[in-house]
Amino acid sequence: MKDRELLDDICREDGCINAHCFLKELLLHSPLSDRQIMQIKLVDKFKYALSEKQGRNVNWNESFNMWVDGGYSKQYANFWEQNEYTQHVQLMYDALLQKCGDL
Repeated sequence: MKDRELLDDICREDGCINAHCFLKELLLHSPLSDRQIMQIKLVDKFKYALSEKQGRNVNWNESFNMWVDGGYSKQYANFWEQNEYTQHVQLMYDALLQKCGDL
């Protein structure tokens, strides 16, 4: 069962303020777990921050590789297992940057 609060947080971050959200409905019925959905959203934030910092479009493969190689994925797993920040994308993202180092 998907955590609706997590999905609300993700959609709110992307500017969705409507009661009905197409993205949320897709996520509710997807085979992805909450953990996977949160990590995809975090890599998305990471990708856009990297792109802005580097002044170019960093693609998904490159950003995902940097996410893993930089230790963000491993630290994310640790936070998730400890049930820390698991319902708030920005709090999790900030904690990861603090723990693993800024971009």
